Amino acid sequence: MGIDICHVCAHKDDKTIDFVLQVKRNAYLCAVKNSQVINKYKVFGYLTIKKTRKMKKILMTMAAALMAVTMNAQVYVGGSLAFEAWSSQKNAGDKSETVFKIMPEIGYNLNEEWAIGTVIGYQNDKFKGINGVSESAFSIAPYARYTYAKPGKVSLFVDGGLSFTSATKADWTEIAIGFMPGIAVSLTDNLSFVSHLGFIGWDQLNPDGDDNNTSKFGLNLDATNITFGLYYNF
Repeated sequence: MGIDICHVCAHKDDKTIDFVLQVKRNAYLCAVKNSQVINKYKVFGYLTIKKTRKMKKILMTMAAALMAVTMNAQVYVGGSLAFEAWSSQKNAGDKSETVFKIMPEIGYNLNEEWAIGTVIGYQNDKFKGINGVSESAFSIAPYARYTYAKPGKVSLFVDGGLSFTSATKADWTEIAIGFMPGIAVSLTDNLSFVSHLGFIGWDQLNPDGDDNNTSKFGLNLDATNITFGLYYNF
């Protein structure tokens, strides 16, 4: 195998010592003074340089820069959309509803399997009927994500967390705690297509008034819980 030689100069007590690194099967760090090897250190994937404050500062700076790049590489941002519409015939009340959701998202990858993030969502409901109204609501949903399989460019994951939704006009709130399975497909090194497929858990709707809350538990596969979006990984 070829040998790559790198010279680094260090100054101590007005004297110059050259450090020569030979990169081969067994790499060594050699301290050379006046063309004589005065010390020799075997390298096992990292360098230990003794009594060279200047070089330690350089290595610390490089390590800090590497950590900053690594941290930035863990952050992802994106968003998803959901849409649902239904209608009834005249004899059933001649009513309809259209629901549209947009959900910006930011997250942080802790490692290859775990991530944390939050969704800040907006939804608009339009009702048509005798008392047709249009209603808007905002929500926040922190979560923890576990990726359990990565076949090729596809990642299978499940988000576990809670969400809180509050309407702007009508006095109602909604709380949900549960899990949302999903799939991500890597399109490029930075861009991914992401979809959530349903909700499994507990949900409670709290309208204005007393003793009129509605709670449910189970699997919900309506269109508002099936989302499609894109993520950008920094």
